[in-house]
Amino acid sequence: MAALANAILKIYFFALIVMIILSWVAPNASHPGALLVMQLVEPIMAPVRRVIPSLGMIDLSPIVVFIAINLIDGLVVGSLIRAAGISGALVGL
Repeated sequence: MAALANAILKIYFFALIVMIILSWVAPNASHPGALLVMQLVEPIMAPVRRVIPSLGMIDLSPIVVFIAINLIDGLVVGSLIRAAGISGALVGL
């Protein structure tokens, strides 16, 4: 369970990085890969964007999502590993 949660969080982390790079390089990309990344990340980003306004051309919501991913990874996944009583190296974390 902990390895699955960690894998999902890593997928969102790297998808968020890809989304940020795409927003700089090709903001209105219609490539199927770019659309897949946007569809994956947007359900997480939309509520954060409603709460945190952008500062002109700078969108701070990815920073908040990065922090949330790291907190969830550290707290939730870490506690799942400790509750299971196994080493993180055995789970692949």
